[in-house]
Amino acid sequence: SATLHGLIEKGRSMILRYVSGWRLVHNASCTHGRASRQKASAGYGFCAFLCALSLSAATVAPPGLAQTANKTIETDQRPYAIAPGKLSDTLAQFAALSGIQLVFDAAQLAEKQSPGLNGRYTTAQGFSTLLQDSGYVVQRYKNGGYRLVAEDEATTALLPVRISAQGLPGTADSAYRIESATINILGEKAIKDTPYSIESYSRELIDNKQARSLAGLAKGDASISLMMDNIAHENYSFAIRGIQPDSFTGQKIDGLNARVSSSDLPLEHLAQVQILKGASGFLYGFGAPGGIINYLLKRPTDKPYRSLSAQVMDSGLTLAHGDVGGRLGAEDRFGYRVNLLYESGDTYIDNGESRRNSGSIALDWRITPDLVWRVDALAGEHTRKGGYYLLIPNSNGAINFSINKPPAPIDGSRRLAPSYTSFRSVNQSFGTDLSWDIAAGWALNLAYRYSDNGREPRTAFIFADSSGDYSLALFDFAQRFKSDQSQALISGVFRTGPITHTLTVGASYNKISDARGRFNFFRTPNVGNLSNPVEVNNPFGDFISYKDTDIKSNTSHRREVFISDTLQIGKAWDIILGLRHSSWDDKFTKFDKSATTPAIAMTFRPMDGLSLYGNYIEALEQGTIAPGTAANAGQVFSPLVSKQYEFGAKAEVSDWSVSAALFRIQRGLTYTTPANILTQDGEARYQGLELNGKFRFSRHWLLTASAMWLDAVNQKTTGGQFDGKRVIGTAREQFSLYSEYRLGFMPLTLTAGARYVGKRAIDPNNRFYVGDVALLDIGARYETEVAGQRLTLRLNVDNLANQAYWGTVTLEDGRLQQGAPRTIKLGAQLEF
Repeated sequence: SATLHGLIEKGRSMILRYVSGWRLVHNASCTHGRASRQKASAGYGFCAFLCALSLSAATVAPPGLAQTANKTIETDQRPYAIAPGKLSDTLAQFAALSGIQLVFDAAQLAEKQSPGLNGRYTTAQGFSTLLQDSGYVVQRYKNGGYRLVAEDEATTALLPVRISAQGLPGTADSAYRIESATINILGEKAIKDTPYSIESYSRELIDNKQARSLAGLAKGDASISLMMDNIAHENYSFAIRGIQPDSFTGQKIDGLNARVSSSDLPLEHLAQVQILKGASGFLYGFGAPGGIINYLLKRPTDKPYRSLSAQVMDSGLTLAHGDVGGRLGAEDRFGYRVNLLYESGDTYIDNGESRRNSGSIALDWRITPDLVWRVDALAGEHTRKGGYYLLIPNSNGAINFSINKPPAPIDGSRRLAPSYTSFRSVNQSFGTDLSWDIAAGWALNLAYRYSDNGREPRTAFIFADSSGDYSLALFDFAQRFKSDQSQALISGVFRTGPITHTLTVGASYNKISDARGRFNFFRTPNVGNLSNPVEVNNPFGDFISYKDTDIKSNTSHRREVFISDTLQIGKAWDIILGLRHSSWDDKFTKFDKSATTPAIAMTFRPMDGLSLYGNYIEALEQGTIAPGTAANAGQVFSPLVSKQYEFGAKAEVSDWSVSAALFRIQRGLTYTTPANILTQDGEARYQGLELNGKFRFSRHWLLTASAMWLDAVNQKTTGGQFDGKRVIGTAREQFSLYSEYRLGFMPLTLTAGARYVGKRAIDPNNRFYVGDVALLDIGARYETEVAGQRLTLRLNVDNLANQAYWGTVTLEDGRLQQGAPRTIKLGAQLEF
């Protein structure tokens, strides 16, 4: 026995030196399984035996285990015929037939049985079926492999891959549920265990809705305001819980700041859009308390991916989009993803035009299994013609900002502005990050992002009375926004007695600069009536490029250091404690301020599938800068401090998930006086209730539902003049429904969505309102194969009843935009 023990020890030592870093793989490329698929079964037990020998000596988790499961689990379906039997045997066969890397201890599975596989499965579905009721889950390596761990050993720091039997996260088969989200300082966490309200929109949902902008994508969430899309003009009215994201830091690309104008990034280049609702000061730093939009770029795929898409709108607007990805080199160390887009044609407004083009590239290099370097670039340009900036309702149709009763809603296809008006936006961004798993449970991330964005309006304010008599104020200028952010994070997991700590320490530096060119303002009074808009003479001179801006309006430096500790106490409790110290100085206004914002949050899981949570967050946001159209244009106000209290519940099982959030947000109030002077005075208080649910009732039928009741009022204003008045542009109630039904006799899915938004005040004294609105969308998609390749045909009809309505801008009195009319989109996507 001593001799046998010596041989085993020698063999184990050789194996461990060969695979390096305690890593044992169990797949078809294993030395013991290369001969042939027919002979592979003979090596299953021997491979499992060697794995068990090596793992029996390991006393720490493999250092290659990714701390954040940020790769998409394989989605290709393959046929399998694996007979029921021992779990260790079925897993070994599954790994060999799938060509994946799987690490597990066969000895621990000796008493476990498996139902086997018979049919077509993705890797995720295969794992789900084989491990059903076994007490085990899989976790993902950065090198593409998997590790099997017991459920009670899995922590929120090492995110398990839990797959619903109904389908992969983010797909229609899972009711578009996404199970995890990346939350800057906290890293990747399961949404159900996160003490914040988060909504994630998947790539498949973006495709199936044929969404071009956030207006089309987020309409199913009642917490998001009713907003205009960006086809005819600027997407200017996006708000979360009645609050617009901070224009300086409210939008992120892969977690880092992108100074983007008006939510104008092209969605075709994104894998996901994540929206954090509520204050984010501790999590992301400076920012308005409404929330954060985080755009996740498409990244290299583990397997070759090719997609060609085309789309045409009933107005004649056409789009073409190509998407390719894959890996190259020895051991697939180099990854690539390239997307190209071109769109051109007529928009839904009379004689309106749009031209859009963009491209992106994302590369990565797996230097070692523990060290990954990523780099990406995105560039896009969008020009629209025939739109207008905003409509201001007043008493006489003259050029003044004294708000009065608005005209009746106008059909969204009617062009109100002269045909020569235009709006051009340009987006450029570059990013890179280096992720290193330093040791078991510890990781370092260094990241940098640069964005350079331009805004070139040549457009109009429309001033109209209730009967439609109007005047025009034509203006043009150019703006340029730049942002440089660098961030370093180190995080790790350790235990103190019964408590597991996930500690994160980091620092961030962000430089933001704004500049504009000359501002030209042309008055054209008493033009006519909106029932028959007039084409007035073009007063504009030479075109002004955003690259020629020379008037500095803001140059700020933001330095932040932060620390957080997530304490996991048994299976039931998570407590998050954190501090972020921020300093902000503006070289242009000579303003200098710093603040320390604390945060505390906790999650309690009284039973499987149910989480209760609460959080308190303070946030610091940059003060408002009066726009060029205000009488005090360019005035910079002091930063605002906001506070948030939130309590909620989340429940999740295999076929459905629901969440509820009760919140209260307090922040400084900004509004425009009747004299067109922008001011900060008093406080705005937002308190409300959010409800969200996603249900897969059967393999044919899914439903998502959302509701928000919001009490947003002003208080503490000078002399109490606006106390108790509703915050401009906010509705008391909003509801959304979306459903899909897949026919059983053919690969056709029917879709329908409905949305209701209550009336909204448009002046500080709440004398004037725009009415409530109900909108209905329908659609269908047909999935088939052409020459063995997947082809999806999509039809979407938005605003089926062609309802005329007004969109509003929160906190800015009397700013209205026409809602989009009935719009029909027909698309085709070929994946190969």
